[in-house]
Formats: sequence, C-alpha cells, structure tokens
Amino acid sequence: MRASVNRLSEVVGVILGLMLTVLALNLLLHLSDKVMPDWLPYRLAGNGFEKDIEQRIEAAQADYHDGVVQADRPLCALLGLSGLREASDLKTMSSTGPVRCRYLGLSGAGGAINTIADQSRELLTGSLRPDVAVIGLSPFLLVKPLASQAPPADTATAQDARQSTPHISIAGLRQTLKAARDWLWFVERRQDVNGEAESALQSGKQTLLKLFKAGKTAVRNPLTDPWREMIRLDLPEHPSAAALREGMAAYEARQLFEADSYAPDRIAEQRQALNQFVRELRARGARVVIALMPEYSLFRDRLPKQGADALRAGLQEAFGAEAPLIIDLRDAVPDSGFTNLAHVNQEGRAIVSQRLGGNIAKILQPKQVPLMRSAAVQP
Repeated sequence: MRASVNRLSEVVGVILGLMLTVLALNLLLHLSDKVMPDWLPYRLAGNGFEKDIEQRIEAAQADYHDGVVQADRPLCALLGLSGLREASDLKTMSSTGPVRCRYLGLSGAGGAINTIADQSRELLTGSLRPDVAVIGLSPFLLVKPLASQAPPADTATAQDARQSTPHISIAGLRQTLKAARDWLWFVERRQDVNGEAESALQSGKQTLLKLFKAGKTAVRNPLTDPWREMIRLDLPEHPSAAALREGMAAYEARQLFEADSYAPDRIAEQRQALNQFVRELRARGARVVIALMPEYSLFRDRLPKQGADALRAGLQEAFGAEAPLIIDLRDAVPDSGFTNLAHVNQEGRAIVSQRLGGNIAKILQPKQVPLMRSAAVQP
C-alpha cells in the first residue's frame, strides 16, 4: 500500500513539475514579446496583414517589370478585410467566366472601412494598374468601433435568461477554460510559429534547389509569390450555439443593431473614406465594384436596414449615375456555410468565389486591353 502511495506521489510530483515548467516557459515567452516584440513577427494581426499586403504589391510589380507574368489578362485586386479574405479562393475566381482575371489578394483585417484604404495604400502609389478593384465590405463597417466599448452585462437573450443555474455554471467554466487556453503562448501564437517554421523550411528548400539546378531554372518561393491565396485564419468549420451567442453579444456591444448608429453624422467619416478610396482607384483607371459580404441569418436579421441604405445613399450622393456597381452577397450563403456570424467556411467560400468571380467576368469586355499592357511598369 505504501509503495503504491509513493508511486502515486512520484507521478503527481512529475506532473506538477511539468506544469510548473510549462507555466514558466509560457511566462518567459510572453515576456519576450514585450521586450523584443519583433523576434517573432505577428502575421495574423493588423500590422502583420498590412506587411503581407505590401509584400504582395511589391512582388507583383516586380513580376510585371521582370516579365515573370505578362499583361495578357486583366488585373483584378481584391481589397477588403477579413470578410473578403476568408471568402475568396483566387484559383476558383480566376477560372470563372469567359474573361479570366489575374487576381491579387490584398485583404487585411480591421473593424471599419477606412482600414481597407490604409492597409492597401501602396496600391495607389505604385505601378500596378488594376482593371477591376473589388472592395469587399459589410454595411456595419460604417460604424467604427470605439476602444471603450465592451460587451454589456445584460446582453443575454430571453432564451438564455430561461436557462437553469447549472447551465450558467457550465458556461462560466467553459469561458474560464477558454481564457486559460488562449493565455498559453503556443496557442495564441501558433499560426505565427507555423508560419515562421514553414518560411524557414521553404527557404532551405529554395537554397537546395538553387544549388542543384545551378541557376538554370528560376525557383519560385510559394510563400512570397504575390499571386498566392490570401491568409486564412484557423477557424472551426461551424459555430457552436455558445459562440453565436458570444458573437451577437460582441456586435450588440458595438451598437450595430441600433438604427441610430447609422445616422449620417455618426458614419460620415467612414462614408467619406469609402468615397475617397473609390475616387483614387478610379483615377488609376480601375473599374470599382463594391461587394457586400455574406452574413449569418441570425446576424443579418438583427442588423437594421439603415446600414445598407446609408451605404448605397452615400455612394449615390457622391457619384450619382456613375456610382460603383454593388454586388450584394449578404444572403448568398446558407447558415451551413459559416464559421461564425460574419465569416464563411469552405462551403461558403466556394459559393462566394463562384458568384463574385462570375460577376467580375461579366463586366469585363472580351477584347479589352489590360491596363498593365500599356502601363510603364517600374519596380
């Protein structure tokens, strides 16, 4: 009996030792992010996405300048935030329709329309001349989130209020466990770690290929290819009921479900940012298209119609009969095609890519000369 107790004590001691080691390592890694924030680049954050967009633009310019790609097809730029980024499959879109674009994915992340122009600013100053510029957004992006906004305590629905106390305890435990999991450095930064590891492996592969091929064949690094698919988050294919409730509470905290949030004086800044971005893209010769991104039915039904009306009215007031074409995809995807309230999964991505690619192909003229063919392209 005593031997069994001793063995159990040893096992418990080993487990506690491992847990303390993990906690110490976790604290050390979190501290390293504070002391040396750039030692592991943030790929899945606003600045990380912005750097990714800059790299794609610069690499695409070099491809045209060096003759890696020819100006034999229209250039189509996808400009937006996470809604468009998660919903786009460039390979599917480029193979849809009689006139096939060469797609450049330039969608980042953020909470308002002005972020789109800010993150893709280099497109307006470089040598690229997109024939079509698709701005993917949702009407609720007219409402810029405030740093002080936090989910209120009374965001539970009537159905939640009827749930028993055990459910509340279980929900609280689940939130605690989720917070603890997310606090672990390797969980929080797993995609950054994976990205750096993949980058290192690809660099090693490129070096070996260059050595063996002795420079006879150009070796393309898929991680720096400007025409690669956009970064996608590691999201579940389908949302849980709890995740939907939490998402609705977060959007409610931003006052997105209140009609007054879309009053002209509250959204003037974002409307002006969108109109200015359209003007700047058109000044470079682009045909600008606005794509309204899909929304989960529960979310879509709660959003006031004033949002979409205000978006359309702002474009109409600014451009009149020359207002950009709007492709409304808000109800294009069934609920089975969502990973959360405002982002699609693989099923939804296939639907959006087919619909959006088909619409873009229709507005291009079969014999239209691509803008990049006549542009004086500089690196």
